Amino acid sequence: MMKIRKFINREKELEALEKEYQKESFSLFVIYGRRRVGKTELLRKFGEGKPFLYFLSDKRGTLSNVLRFRKKVADFLGEPEIASQDFVEIFEHLSRRWQRKEKLIVVVDEFSYLVEKDDTIPSVFQTIVDENLSKRPNFFLILCGSSIGMMERGVLSYRSPLYGRRTGQLRVNPLRLHEAADFFPRLPAEEVMRIYSVVGGIPFYLRLFNPEKSIYQNIEENFLSKEGLLYPEGEFLLREELRDPSTFLSILLSMAGGATRLSEIASKTGMQAKDLPHYLRVLERLGIVARETPVLEKPKTKKSLYRIKDNFFNFWARFVYPHRDEIELGNPSPALGEIRKEFESFVSQRFEEVCLDFVRERMSFSKLGKQWGKIPESGEVYEIDAVGLEGKRMLLFEFKWKRLTLQDCIRILDELRFKAELVGWKGERLFGIIGKEIPEKEELRREGHHVFDLEDIIPRAS
Repeated sequence: MMKIRKFINREKELEALEKEYQKESFSLFVIYGRRRVGKTELLRKFGEGKPFLYFLSDKRGTLSNVLRFRKKVADFLGEPEIASQDFVEIFEHLSRRWQRKEKLIVVVDEFSYLVEKDDTIPSVFQTIVDENLSKRPNFFLILCGSSIGMMERGVLSYRSPLYGRRTGQLRVNPLRLHEAADFFPRLPAEEVMRIYSVVGGIPFYLRLFNPEKSIYQNIEENFLSKEGLLYPEGEFLLREELRDPSTFLSILLSMAGGATRLSEIASKTGMQAKDLPHYLRVLERLGIVARETPVLEKPKTKKSLYRIKDNFFNFWARFVYPHRDEIELGNPSPALGEIRKEFESFVSQRFEEVCLDFVRERMSFSKLGKQWGKIPESGEVYEIDAVGLEGKRMLLFEFKWKRLTLQDCIRILDELRFKAELVGWKGERLFGIIGKEIPEKEELRREGHHVFDLEDIIPRAS
């Protein structure tokens, strides 16, 4: 069934761009974010009803791109191409010809492709800005790129010739669960959560999932077939961003298999633990991995765990890449069997992250995060899904991907009270629960507890 392509969410991003557009001075705005996250759709939406010149760079080198850009400019102005093979001269020509007071938006998309092939490009655009466009209040230049590392090095870094020239920047992040739910207005919230656990908040991936098919049918078609668009996507993204993708892939596979500590990752990858922090920091910067420390520990604590925070990479590394031999032979059954067996447990882990984001957005805390430690008497490890601190107030949360009865909630609250004693907090202590479904949540709220379920995270029209 053909899907109608529509623009979803991104209100804050559009607001930031509109605010910049209204300034009565030249603007150089940098937009970056991972591939498929929706940057181009955002730019096209922003450009609606405005003078808008869009150019998509490719990897064929500077000359090829200059000639294509020259033609774009000529078509936009409605006149013959100028005899130049230089970005500086073409921009100078465009600025002379654009005499209207209304700002002209010029987008150079995939700017990182230009920088990748020609490291003089940042200097070229420095010249364009300094000697021409900075004096033109009717120009809005946007440099956009999907390679986070290349954009940071080539545009945002203080070592870049363009450093200090930008008037604004925006990193476009994946959609959150309640935003992604707009892609599936007729699906139950529970099914939306399952889809989100697999592909996260990447608009392109979300559009691939047919709401008229089951989650397993969608997974088989998109991930477990050589023709599936998401089957090679993980490797492609790593190759696009990293010079040595094999090492990073090995680390991700070990983490997807359950390794969370440096020693465990080192053991599974065959690497030295001392060499891992560099690679993990790169994965953190890319938004693929997150480092966690107990929220009540001191900032420089070595008590750290690592997890794959990106839902797509987590699913792909856990269930798809390890079965590539069978998938290449056209046999998805082993992978699909493992997914069916472990899927609800997998969704439960992703639900915990969604709940933490929900608490962070809904409530105000000076510190918020997970907490774990050992019970003094037994040495057993205890975990608290979320602890929020604000002044002398502490709020402890438990997250459960299941339907919780009143008795279930009473038991969970008793456990949280016990754990609250373990952390030794002297101030006010409050307790909360988030579940997949909690029919008696109103009763628990009246007792002063913070209780929510999926219905609160993804409000659905009745």
